Amino acid sequence: MLAALAYPDFRAAASFSGSPDAVGYTRHAVAIGAQADVPFDYRDARELELRSARAYAASFKCPTRLYYGTEEKHFALSTQPTANLAREHGLDVQAVAVEGGHTSAEDAEIRMAIDFFRQTK
Repeated sequence: MLAALAYPDFRAAASFSGSPDAVGYTRHAVAIGAQADVPFDYRDARELELRSARAYAASFKCPTRLYYGTEEKHFALSTQPTANLAREHGLDVQAVAVEGGHTSAEDAEIRMAIDFFRQTK
């Protein structure tokens, strides 16, 4: 997502179970005692903002699909609003729920992304 926000030369982009909200994602990691998995200073608000695609949703540079599994409610909570914000700015960004969880949805997400890339000119 961050690459699609920063680099104008992609024809299209897709993410699979990515979190556009570093704040929520990091809070969850800290709450379950997994702060060692957060490779930056999560107490620094600027660090969190820089890693949050949602904060820059009006800046997607190419058509983008944000895929997440239907069992990943935590991703739906941040992915749908991110896509909505982008569309409010006239951008072709869609959040797409795919049946399954983090790994079980992956095969379908990959197929959908390939089809999306083939259709994008």
